[in-house]
Amino acid sequence: MPYLQRPRPAHKCRFRHSFAPVLLVCALAFGGLLAHAQPRPGALGSQPLAEGVLLDLGPLANSEGKGGRLWAEAAAQGSHAADACHPKALHVLVDVHAPLASEAVARQWLQAAHHQWQKLCPAAQSVGLVRLMVYQGFELVPDADGNLPTPTVRATASLQGRELLFQQYSNNATSLQRQNAGQPDQRKEYSANADRLQAMVRKYDARRVADLQAIDKSGARWQGQVLLVGVRPERVLSRRAATVRSAHREGWDVTEALAEGAEIAKWGKDSRMLAVKVKGRSTDVRTQDRMILQVLGSQVCSDLDCEDYLLMPGGQWAHNKALP
Repeated sequence: MPYLQRPRPAHKCRFRHSFAPVLLVCALAFGGLLAHAQPRPGALGSQPLAEGVLLDLGPLANSEGKGGRLWAEAAAQGSHAADACHPKALHVLVDVHAPLASEAVARQWLQAAHHQWQKLCPAAQSVGLVRLMVYQGFELVPDADGNLPTPTVRATASLQGRELLFQQYSNNATSLQRQNAGQPDQRKEYSANADRLQAMVRKYDARRVADLQAIDKSGARWQGQVLLVGVRPERVLSRRAATVRSAHREGWDVTEALAEGAEIAKWGKDSRMLAVKVKGRSTDVRTQDRMILQVLGSQVCSDLDCEDYLLMPGGQWAHNKALP
């Protein structure tokens, strides 16, 4: 007897087809919620903000190996989740004892955040200006309205490239330090800086302290004269030549000069105070039109921006002016 397949009840088919559109809409909606709620790979967790989400990117260490923590602030785009590789801001939390009043320390933390983000997002493209914030404390938690506390350091910069070039920068800790510059300990520290500069003046018979931007703009004026300038080594070209940038500079100052001298072969990556004789402009294709500085001698700076030489009594920087 042939096998007869039992027909399926018709009402089950009607039930399935009638609810299919509803189930599809529900699935899409639920998937959309998940896309907004779940952080992208690489984030350890997330917290909601007033306009976006705070993605935890994990521990962060500065150049001395000291610990902080990094977050990216991002917003969902359509059906795509908030992506740490397309951030609106990077947020850094450091210990309450971190000396953020030192510009060198504050900027080291910003650079550390920049480099860590680049490691996490090596293929990120078309990232425009991004806000960078540094906080001091034990945790970084939004309030009930999704707002973060007031940062100690604020900056705006592009994350593209090897080094941050700040479009805006402010440091509340430094401002407070300068307000307290009249205190005995500060006066003693700044007076010691002035003494160090004066010692270099006497040793090399220097005329004044200057920055590279001022030398570049008025090269003919200072040609043949001896100046003191704080620099950060940039590229080593030979045992006797290297390009340098100002140690203490605003973010948009990208002026370079060509330093020449026998002692360059012994230089490391530390910032330095140089005594230089200003020459003409370079005609080498690698350093075209950069001012040539003949190095007469130098001293290694303790701070990245040569604060230990350039920050004077009253909290003022020795910057393109006669020495104190």
